[in-house]
Amino acid sequence: MVDRWAAALLLTTLAGCAGSGTAPEPAELTPIVTPADALSGDPRAEAARAAAAAGRYEQARQAYEALLASETDPARRGELVFLAAECALGASDFHRAATLYQRLLSDHPGSPRFGQAVERVFQVGRLFCLGQATRPSWFFGVEFTNHEFGIRVLERFRDARERHPLADDALHAIALAHVELGEYEKAQASWETVIREYPTSEWVDTAHYRAALAVLATGSGARYDKAPLRETVARLRRYQQLFPTGNHAQEVQAQLEELNEELAAHELAVARFYLGRSRPYAADLYLAAILRDYPGTEAAVDALALRTSLPRTSPPAAASGLRGLELEDEEQRQDRLRLAPAPIDDSW
Repeated sequence: MVDRWAAALLLTTLAGCAGSGTAPEPAELTPIVTPADALSGDPRAEAARAAAAAGRYEQARQAYEALLASETDPARRGELVFLAAECALGASDFHRAATLYQRLLSDHPGSPRFGQAVERVFQVGRLFCLGQATRPSWFFGVEFTNHEFGIRVLERFRDARERHPLADDALHAIALAHVELGEYEKAQASWETVIREYPTSEWVDTAHYRAALAVLATGSGARYDKAPLRETVARLRRYQQLFPTGNHAQEVQAQLEELNEELAAHELAVARFYLGRSRPYAADLYLAAILRDYPGTEAAVDALALRTSLPRTSPPAAASGLRGLELEDEEQRQDRLRLAPAPIDDSW
């Protein structure tokens, strides 16, 4: 059960912008190859620019970093770091690019390239989160997967800039990476943060839907624990209330129908278990619950036929002794009669 719903969640994670867009490909991140005025008149910088313009990004990166090693002017150093990062990006050396952009942000906060570097950190981190960028599996003695590295990059991005226009996008990408890693509770937490802290985000619709699926992916199925399924049903119904024509309205309706069928089928199995143990009154409670809670399901058809065939019986006698003197409120009584867990064996 959990594998099926985890797979269902995974199939939704690579969808693009809320609506119909697709996740950006690395080719969309076109490197900036023209140096700013800070490097004008330097023939070595011009040679590096020419190499980058010709698509020889690795050669250009090495040239810029060689210039950086001997440069003392802060403005020129900031420009060289940025251009080296852009060339690393063009060479698909995404880990090096991320490191260089972070270097610019920490060492050159006054650089005119600062805003561009901030956006590049997000873009590169997102590529890692979506599995579209790779890095060495072992770096400075710490082993990360590509998705884990992307999570670290975007968490750092958002921690420093919670009100940045891309902060909600960063959280969504982080959630997708957690799903890829099988960390469904962390994915759920990220989407719930989108809902709570960025209520006008384009991702709120999708966050409600995928957080519901993340709850489901953490469960073990109706046979073992119905709580995650019931919570998911409640969340999906809440989605329908908030987004009646939302981006995921059709998927939500289909999944609600499937979940209701699964829950009803489990209740029917419990009823049959009791019938097999000659306990028709207990079976009738479950059959009645199916007809009340899941009237449109296939299990409800079988439940009606079974219930019609049952003899009318009285409730079992109350237990003797002090237990019979205990007082119950209405909610406790209903739970005992309708929702008491049944001992299920493996024979059905």
